[in-house]
Amino acid sequence: MKHEIVENGITYVVIEKPNGTIIKVAKGSPPPKTIFSKYEFRQRLTFDEKCALEEEAKTDVGIQVLIDDLMSASEIDINDDGFKLGMLYIHSKLPQTFSQSRINELSAPE
Repeated sequence: MKHEIVENGITYVVIEKPNGTIIKVAKGSPPPKTIFSKYEFRQRLTFDEKCALEEEAKTDVGIQVLIDDLMSASEIDINDDGFKLGMLYIHSKLPQTFSQSRINELSAPE
């Protein structure tokens, strides 16, 4: 569903996706970026996060599968259900590195 609202004199386009995600963008602004190249997505990760994933992949085949999927994808869509499930799995295996707030940051559009 898509509609417009006005707040403080600024017109916003509000989009509600079927999965419940709500995106609010100032009218005339470029839409938020939700699709990234592999490189762009990896640049969102810190060096320590990349190292933690690689280390965990040595003993957790699930993490290795997620890394392989990332590297074989042509693009990363943060609205994709597979992406969201993968991030939940990473959080469950590495909660000290990938807190829920960090997962939310990585799952947010730019």
